[in-house]
Formats: sequence, structure tokens, C-alpha cells
Amino acid sequence: MGESDDEYSTDDGKSGKRKGGDNDDPDGQIKVRKTHKTSDEDGKHEEQLSKILDLLRDLSLEVKELRKEQKDYRNDIIELKKENKILIEQNREMECKLELLGDKIDKLENEKRQNNLIVQGLR
Repeated sequence: MGESDDEYSTDDGKSGKRKGGDNDDPDGQIKVRKTHKTSDEDGKHEEQLSKILDLLRDLSLEVKELRKEQKDYRNDIIELKKENKILIEQNREMECKLELLGDKIDKLENEKRQNNLIVQGLR
């Protein structure tokens, strides 16, 4: 085919030439030109970047505070769990003592009734 890099063909069989320009690369890729921004645009971008950085700093501080609070809450929860475990054990001990005292009271009441019956039966 005698076509150069600047020539192309279309699906309908027509051929043509690509428009050449300064943006064309010999490899067939298009180059992008960088344009220089004016100082006003640079100032606006610097101001926007400054605002974004300030927001990021604020967010970073808030995240640090939240992490500290979360750590404090986690420690509080650990302490409360320990205290709860101790209270549960004390509650079990008191329930056992209460049951034991209830049994002793029943036994004493039964002995008192038996003694009263004997005393009453003798008179």
C-alpha cells in the first residue's frame, strides 16, 4: 500500500489525508500542549489549594479527637465490664447466703413449733 502515516482510509473505501499539525507525533499519537496560566489563575488555584489544605487539617484534627474519645470510651467499657463481673459474683454470693439463711430460719421455726407442741402437750 503506498499510504504514508498521514493517510487513512474509511469504511466506505474513501481515503484521505489526516490534517497535519504541530500536535502530531511521528508515532501517530497526539501531543498535548501545556498552556501557561496567568498569575490571576495561579492565585485562584493557590487560594483553593490553601482552603482545601485547611479543611484537611481540620478534618485530621477532628479524626484525632474522635479516635481519642473512642479510646477513652473503650477504656471506660473495659472498666465497666470488670465492675459488672465483680457485681455479678457478689450478687451470686448474696443469693447463696440468702438461701442459706432462709433454710436456717425454716429449720429454727420448725424446731420452735416442735418445742411448743411438746410444751403444750404436757400441760
